[in-house]
Amino acid sequence: MPQSSRLRVYVDPDLFDLVPVLKKSLSSDLCDIADALNSGNYESIRESGHSSLGAAMTYGFDSYADELTTLRQAALDQNEARLWESIARLKALLENSVFVPAV
Repeated sequence: MPQSSRLRVYVDPDLFDLVPVLKKSLSSDLCDIADALNSGNYESIRESGHSSLGAAMTYGFDSYADELTTLRQAALDQNEARLWESIARLKALLENSVFVPAV
């Protein structure tokens, strides 16, 4: 995907150097969420989603935070199909977003 068509996430310059840590953490949490879903552990999904939500919001990754809200609701509803759809959207957002320092 060309960088010009990727979602831009504007990050506070003081946090910008930590973006690789954020991406690694969100990716790890996403794997944990998928594992929890495979195990039917909806509580773990909600907890991981809550943790990721705080991190995404701190960095201004609002589209990711919004999708995490959807994921948490699907976990509350124990809706497996919606959870897998949400996981796929989160993965795409993580892979197709470019982080830039806010001016």
